[in-house]
Amino acid sequence: MKTINSALLASAAVASFVAAAGTARAQSSPETAGTFWDQSVAAPSDALELTVGTGYTQGFGQYQKGSVNNLKDVAGPGIGFDLGVGYRLSPTWMIGATGAYQAYDAGNFEGDTSAGGAIGRVDATYHLATYSRLDPWIKGGLGYRYLCECGTPSTRAGARLHGFELLNLSAGLDLRFDKQVALSPIVGASLTTFLWDRTDAIADPRLGVFAYGGLQARFDIGGSYARPMGIAAR
Repeated sequence: MKTINSALLASAAVASFVAAAGTARAQSSPETAGTFWDQSVAAPSDALELTVGTGYTQGFGQYQKGSVNNLKDVAGPGIGFDLGVGYRLSPTWMIGATGAYQAYDAGNFEGDTSAGGAIGRVDATYHLATYSRLDPWIKGGLGYRYLCECGTPSTRAGARLHGFELLNLSAGLDLRFDKQVALSPIVGASLTTFLWDRTDAIADPRLGVFAYGGLQARFDIGGSYARPMGIAAR
């Protein structure tokens, strides 16, 4: 419960900061006439793109054949923090890389146990409404995942699992405060297979699923910005 409460507080802090910054920018440089929702927003191209996010995460399923080899035995619900950097090729496409850290509640084992994890992946994002205040997007990627029982009782060796995200899919809806700043709710899931426990190969590995839900802030730096029909933004 402490981890989940921390996730909610961190998400609220990110949302408040980005909303305040974006609102101030929008008020100082209005895009077009009309209400906020009717205004078009210039879309970035050839720009550096940074993302930062946080939210709830949880693993489901088995990492190895056997009734005691469940992901929930290693790690319970947790909070994730991620940072991404990418290149906005065009208003619709971005390619990049994401790194993440997760802190989990203890699994089903009793005792002084804690759990954590890390991710490194490459990904691509496709934007569906690049010139709108509300811009839905989808992202796909693949990469490496690490999961461990970081603090375990002296009577038992904790798991140290290494493997791959075979497919990570996520979706969000950017609220674009201006051409460079956006805040989005995000949901996603990844298919993961763990192949090693420390340096030992895992016999008969299984596919597990990690689900994620939270908030993501997006910042575009440099590049060019255009409206529909190729009209350059000021």
